[in-house]
Amino acid sequence: EYAKILSSASVEAATLANNHSQDYGQTGYDDTIAALDAEGVQSFGYDRIAYLDVKGVKVALIGSYFPEDSAENTKEMTDNIAAARAEGAQLVIVYVHWGQEHEYDITEGQQTAGRAAIDAGADLVVGSHPHVVQGWEVYQGRYLVYSLGNFCFGGNTNPDDKDCLIFQQTFTVTGDEVAKNDDVDFIAASVSTETDRNTYQPVLAEGDEKARIDAKVQEAADRIAAAS
Repeated sequence: EYAKILSSASVEAATLANNHSQDYGQTGYDDTIAALDAEGVQSFGYDRIAYLDVKGVKVALIGSYFPEDSAENTKEMTDNIAAARAEGAQLVIVYVHWGQEHEYDITEGQQTAGRAAIDAGADLVVGSHPHVVQGWEVYQGRYLVYSLGNFCFGGNTNPDDKDCLIFQQTFTVTGDEVAKNDDVDFIAASVSTETDRNTYQPVLAEGDEKARIDAKVQEAADRIAAAS
């Protein structure tokens, strides 16, 4: 039933690399993949790379999970990037589950791993797990968006921080070359339509709320820039 929610909302792919994907063991993990497959939703994560054809461009989606900052985790991620390139992927996007929960500032490990992904050939790195929005930076002309916060979040009936982000980027791909650009948009949102409880219905922020979230994200990005 949950997989049908994704397919009915035009969700095309979902990462399974996170700290809850093995809550019900290998059987539960395999059942999740099967449920998504049945709804036409591609899944990816760990050693499984999803490939999509978008307007004739071969796009690779890589999902990584960093329970801790380690060279082993980084190597798995960069090996997957290399494998995707070897399979002919023209655009490589890495979605990472990392960072400290409820911390607005990134860890040194997040930045090290994120930059390693770019150095290995990723065109975009997007993260989640902290449950709050974090900042972003541009490294080697590529975007690192460290945490989008929650979105359709059913894990808490009234999260203290309901701010979240949608990140959009339009890529121009010519052959195997992906143009470096700032054709991006950080779209402020909330996990709930109400402020004092979680309705489990994310909504775009408007007016003063949008300005507040935009400023919050920019301040986090400024802190990253100042520390780099």
